[in-house]
Amino acid sequence: MSERHASAHRSRRGEGASPQDQLDLFVTIPGDLPTHDQQEMMERPFFSLSKQRRTEAIDYEVQNGATTISVNVTAPPEIGIATIWDCDILIWATS
Repeated sequence: MSERHASAHRSRRGEGASPQDQLDLFVTIPGDLPTHDQQEMMERPFFSLSKQRRTEAIDYEVQNGATTISVNVTAPPEIGIATIWDCDILIWATS
């Protein structure tokens, strides 16, 4: 039995559980994260909501306490900015 498995076995029985073993319960595995309805990604305008190609820049600025976060999204005019359909593909690819 490996050291990690032995430690997990002891902690399940309540014997010698270290604080690190207890913290492991709160570690998120990327596969456990829901990828649909990502409000965090949807509330920031990093994608064009239009179905047609958008060539003008998206300027996003938010005040976070004393810090100002500013993002400027641009793309070559021939290609255009990623659309909401591209966002759906990213969500599908990560799920």
